[in-house]
Amino acid sequence: MAWSPDGKLLATVCKDGKLRIYDPRKSADPVQEGAGPEGHRGARVVWVCDGKYLMVSGFDSRSERTLYLHSAESLSSGAIASAPTDVSPSTLIPFYDPDTSVVILTGKGDTRVYIFEIVPEAPYFLECASFNSSEPHKGLAFLPKTECVVQEVEVARGLRLSKTSIEPVVFRVPRVRKEFFQDDVYPDTAVWWESSLTASAWLAGSDGKHHSISLKPKDMTPGRG
Repeated sequence: MAWSPDGKLLATVCKDGKLRIYDPRKSADPVQEGAGPEGHRGARVVWVCDGKYLMVSGFDSRSERTLYLHSAESLSSGAIASAPTDVSPSTLIPFYDPDTSVVILTGKGDTRVYIFEIVPEAPYFLECASFNSSEPHKGLAFLPKTECVVQEVEVARGLRLSKTSIEPVVFRVPRVRKEFFQDDVYPDTAVWWESSLTASAWLAGSDGKHHSISLKPKDMTPGRG
């Protein structure tokens, strides 16, 4: 399950093959429902593109791991796009970076990390260069955006758990003029690793939004290249 960016709605994908959206402060019944992945081996869901879409990582009828994109306004219409990846028993776990609209996915026991840019028009999924490791990993967790080295145009930094070690993993955007602050890559970023609202305030009807910060170092000039 996944909360919408504004904390109002809750999206779920279940083994009954259904994708649902709830407004949990108003009703225990879903406000929307639609078909999820055809396979029943587990799935994950995440809100993307400013909450306009839901991206689902699951399996198709042939047990191929597949990504699906659904409009958050019309789940009953089904997926508007899909992107098959490979055949493997583990579910691809997504991490979404809203600043770049890039989703990073991998599963337990995998050696490959998939990277897709999600755009709000066809073809919707743009596959980027993947990351490959020499040995299978058990998991991948991501650090706050403030841990990224802006001077190296890092957009995500994580920790990869293997059988015998925990290793840092860095994802970068290739740029030539690294002396400039790449303002197209680094908009003000939401501080998602801090809470924006207490549980009691949310239950009372308040909506919280993460505050944003600039990642621009004082000694860098904005530019692109």
